[in-house]
Amino acid sequence: MRAPSVLLDEQQTPRELAATLRRARLFVGNDSGVMHCAATMGVPTVAVFGPSNHGAWGPYPPAQHRVVSLNLPCSPCIHHAFSLGTPQGCPPRMCLNELEPALVISAARELLAATTGSSRAPATAEVGRVG
Repeated sequence: MRAPSVLLDEQQTPRELAATLRRARLFVGNDSGVMHCAATMGVPTVAVFGPSNHGAWGPYPPAQHRVVSLNLPCSPCIHHAFSLGTPQGCPPRMCLNELEPALVISAARELLAATTGSSRAPATAEVGRVG
């Protein structure tokens, strides 16, 4: 990162969170409400998915963001079709434990390169969330 990071857990209200995210050039995070807020604010988003269904819960619109997940035969395990599958996922959590950080970094670099020439304002901070 060339700019300071911002801890999102320091944001007191949803408006503060949205205002902070709006200034970001990139958001990298997990399947969460914060990820959806970043995508809604127009921030290029790299969303890491494990046991949940990225086809149903990924950032929208999909063409402007990237989803990083492993295409395992057991994925997604939380919801199978229209019924609840394994809410806690499997104990080995292969969908997350085998997901290499290099895949996330590659998606982030690709998305930054694709959005460099866009009309987005320059960033004042790069924002990320782990967990």
